[in-house]
Amino acid sequence: MNIVLFKEYLELRGMTITEFANALGVKRSYVCARMKYPDRLSIGDIMSMSRLLNLRPYEITNVFFPEEANFSLSDL
Repeated sequence: MNIVLFKEYLELRGMTITEFANALGVKRSYVCARMKYPDRLSIGDIMSMSRLLNLRPYEITNVFFPEEANFSLSDL
């Protein structure tokens, strides 16, 4: 998980981690734990977070699977 990029999307959407967690219906500690240990993210977690942040498919890859994002937007 690219935590820096995740936090940037939160900022772009005008949300704090606490507001984001509340919107997901979980505690702030849950979101922080998933950021610290991204291997614990389930597909459901990723889908919920992506919907809430209104991420496009390439943004989902860049945020949640940065090791798979081996291209840049300039390549498109």
